[in-house]
Amino acid sequence: AARPPATRRSAPVNPLELRTEAERALFQRIAANVERDRIARSRVTVFFVGTPLLKKPEAVDAEAVAKLVAQVQPSVLMPALSDPNTVLMSDTRQTNAFVCQPQHRNMQDRIFGGLLMRRAYELAFATAFLFCGSKPQFIEVDRVEFRAPVEVTGRVT
Repeated sequence: AARPPATRRSAPVNPLELRTEAERALFQRIAANVERDRIARSRVTVFFVGTPLLKKPEAVDAEAVAKLVAQVQPSVLMPALSDPNTVLMSDTRQTNAFVCQPQHRNMQDRIFGGLLMRRAYELAFATAFLFCGSKPQFIEVDRVEFRAPVEVTGRVT
């Protein structure tokens, strides 16, 4: 997106000039992928906080949920009696806070998204290492969405 620093609003961008058949085919393939992703995102429903589900909440199998709760309940209520190799998801949460400095800004005086992605990767790596006990192997990132810009001197947690 083009955003002039003065207005910080969207600005028109010159359209691509597709000159060859290969460029047109590539553009159509990418446009189809973008549309497929947009449709997939529109089907996601948030059921539990932060947990995306592709099913509507009323379609969740109550018996399966009760079975999962019964399996986890001893670990929650009596952690000393639970399987020593079991770790609750809530116990794997790690946080990291840092103050964004002026050298981290982009041309719009916001924090560069690459810095935020690197910090998220470093936190994920540290969390995985903490619970695996060995160096994790990074395979891929599917999609990164920035929900709001981060101002310089803003606090990110």
